Amino acid sequence: MNFGKQQPSKQEILLTTIHNQDNVVEVYLNDAEQLITEMIHLSNHRVKLYQFEVSQYKKRPELYNLLNSF
Repeated sequence: MNFGKQQPSKQEILLTTIHNQDNVVEVYLNDAEQLITEMIHLSNHRVKLYQFEVSQYKKRPELYNLLNSF
């Protein structure tokens, strides 16, 4: 996981947006680097950023199956 950057790059494609009661999750794919970026928007303009290699992300069935349903 990479926590260094605070926003997705221009190369990344928005895959889905998940609206939860307490937050909004944006999931991006950077195909060139084979990375999935999750931006979790919280209250008070806080943002948490997580990055995963695509192979790691596939091991998270709750989200990977959601993405495959589109």
